[in-house]
Amino acid sequence: MQLSHAPHRRPVLAAKPSAERQLRSPAAASEQAAGEISAYIALRDRLLEKAEGSRTESNLDRVASANEFVENCLRPARAPYAAQHLPPAEAACERQRCEAVRLRLSHLRATFAQAA
Repeated sequence: MQLSHAPHRRPVLAAKPSAERQLRSPAAASEQAAGEISAYIALRDRLLEKAEGSRTESNLDRVASANEFVENCLRPARAPYAAQHLPPAEAACERQRCEAVRLRLSHLRATFAQAA
């Protein structure tokens, strides 16, 4: 049996020329990185709300993993990634929030253990 039409093919994605990649400014890279880090922070906060409402071991583990990931994102960036970070004042504030989440999580785990 022959097909009467050509099968759908995905377009081949070519790599961007190096000149195009260099046009992205460090400020744009920093804004994009800050936006992604903020998204991870928002996700962690939503997971914490869910864990406070439904205290299960898996919910608490998800919050702990998300908080650890956010803490790693807030570390000072090394040489090739220097532009991909939050502004220092905002990063310091978020590090304090990570500590607060860690304390809240330990409290939730303690109450979960008592209930079991």
